[in-house]
Amino acid sequence: MVQPATQRPGRLLAERVASVPLARLERLCVILLVVAALLPRLRDVGEEFDRGVDGERGAQFAVAALNYQRGEAAGAYPVLNLEPAPRPEQRLVDTSEPPLVALVAWNALRLLGPAGWDSAWRDGAPPRGVELPLRVPFVAAQLLALLLLHSVAREAYGPAVALLGLALAGASAVGIQFAGLADGAGPGLAMTLLVVHFTLRWIRRAQRADLALAGASTALAAGVSFGSFAFLPGLWFVAWRRLGSRRALSFVSLTAACTLVPLLLHLFAARAALEHSLTPPHVGTLGQLREIFTPPGLDRLGVWVVDEWQHAVTAHGAVIVVVALSAFSLRSLRALFPRLGEQLAALEHPQRTERELPLLGVLFVGAALVQFAFDGASSASRESLQLWWIPAFSVGGALALHQLGGPLLRLRAGLSPLALLTLAIALPGLGVQAAWRARTRGADQSVPMPSATGAWLAEATPPGSLVLYDRRSGPNRAVGFYAWRTLWPTGALDAERAAQVATALGLGDGPRFWLSTTPDGAPSRLTTREPLRADASLRLWRLDDSATEDF
Repeated sequence: MVQPATQRPGRLLAERVASVPLARLERLCVILLVVAALLPRLRDVGEEFDRGVDGERGAQFAVAALNYQRGEAAGAYPVLNLEPAPRPEQRLVDTSEPPLVALVAWNALRLLGPAGWDSAWRDGAPPRGVELPLRVPFVAAQLLALLLLHSVAREAYGPAVALLGLALAGASAVGIQFAGLADGAGPGLAMTLLVVHFTLRWIRRAQRADLALAGASTALAAGVSFGSFAFLPGLWFVAWRRLGSRRALSFVSLTAACTLVPLLLHLFAARAALEHSLTPPHVGTLGQLREIFTPPGLDRLGVWVVDEWQHAVTAHGAVIVVVALSAFSLRSLRALFPRLGEQLAALEHPQRTERELPLLGVLFVGAALVQFAFDGASSASRESLQLWWIPAFSVGGALALHQLGGPLLRLRAGLSPLALLTLAIALPGLGVQAAWRARTRGADQSVPMPSATGAWLAEATPPGSLVLYDRRSGPNRAVGFYAWRTLWPTGALDAERAAQVATALGLGDGPRFWLSTTPDGAPSRLTTREPLRADASLRLWRLDDSATEDF
C-alpha cells in the first residue's frame, strides 16, 4: 500500500526544511560546514612535529617561545639558539617577519603549555607535550579565515556562492595539511580576509566606521605577515571602479599609511635587534625589503608560471585548480564582454538583485602576487605560501558550481546534482592531503620521524654538540629540538667554516658532527672511515681538523 505523500520521510524533511527561515538555515549550514572542516584539522593537532614544514616551523616557534620565557630575546624578536647564548652577539635572531606571530605562540604556551615546559631546557631536554598548545592559535586562525571567507563571498556574490565556497575551503588539501602550522601564512590570510571584509562592507554601505575598521585591520595584517600587501592593489582598483577616484583616494591613503607604519617599525626594530646579534646568511639580516621580496626576473617569468602551476596542483589538486581558473577566465570574459555576461547571468539561480563585486579578481591577483614576490623563498616556505591560494580557488570553484546551478535545477532533481558535483570537486583534495600526510608522517618512510631521529642523535652525541647536515637530505629543525642539539643546515662547507659557525653559535669548544640520511652522504675525506654510528637510515660522522675538503 502506498503511503500518503504527507507521510513520506523525504517529503516531511523537505517541508520542515522549507519552513525554516532562510537566515536561520544559512547559519545552520555554516555551523555544519565549519564543524566538518574542523574534524580533519584536529587529526594531527596534538601529534609530534613531522618531517616537513610543520616540523621546520613548529620547532622554530617552540624554541623561540622558550627563549622568550627565559629572557633570551633581542627586543621583541625571537632568538632561535637551542642553548642560551654565552654572549649577546651569539644570539641567532630571526627578523624575517614581524614578531607578532612568535609572541602569540609564546603566550599560547604560557597559557596552555604542560607543566615544566619552561624549565626542561635546564636539563638539556626539549619540553614534552608542547605541540598541541603551540598549534591551538593557528587552528583557530584557520577557522576564523573560513568564517571570513564565507562573509566576503556572501558580500560579493550572495549566500549560495558563500556556502559553496565555504564547503570547498573546508576540504582544501593544503588547509588541512597545515591546519596547525606555526607560521605567519595562516594568521596572515585570516587578517587579510578581515581587511577584504571591511573593505567590501564600506564599498556597499559607504559608512565611515567600516572605512576605519578596514584601516585598522590593514595595520594588523601588516603586523602579522608581509603577504597581506599583495591584496591591496586589487582592493584599490575595486574601490576606484565602484566609488570614483576621489573616494578611492581616501581609501588608498588610509590603507597605504596603515601598511607603511608597521613596516617601518619592523625595519627599524629589526636593524636594532641585529646590530649586536649573529646573522648568518641563511637567516639573513632581512632589514632590507630587497632581501624579503625576491620576485623572478623577466627571463624566469615563464619558468615561474610553470613552477607555480606545479606547486598549486601538488598542494590543492588538479580538479579545483582547473575549475577555479575556468571560473576566473569566465568572469574576466564577462567583464570584457557585457552582453555575454548578461546571457550567462540569466542561467544563474537564484537571480541576484544586487550588483556583484569583483572579489574573485582580488583574490586571484593577490595570491599570485604573494607567490611572485616570495619566489626566492625556501622550499618549506613555498609550501606554506600555498595557503594564500585557498580563497581564490574556493570562491572560483563556488562560482563555477553556481553558474551550473540554473541548468542543473531544470533536471527536476532538486539540489542533488549540485551537491554531487560539489563533492566531485572537493573530494580529490582530500585524496591529495592523504598522500601528502603519508609523505610527512607515514610510518613506512626511509627517514624516521624527527622525534625518533632526535632520540637517536641525543644518544650518539654529547650535549653542546653542533650537528651539520645537508639541507636537502631530509632532517629539519624538529630533529634538533627533540635531540636538544644545535643542527645547522648546509650545502658545500669545509671544516674551517664549520669551526667558524660553531664559534659564532657559542659552541666553539664543543664536538662537531655530520649527519647523513644516505649511504654516500659523508664528507669526501671521511668516506674511507666507518661512521661513528649508523643504522638503516641514519649515519653520523665525527668532524675533526682532518676533514678539510668541501662536502
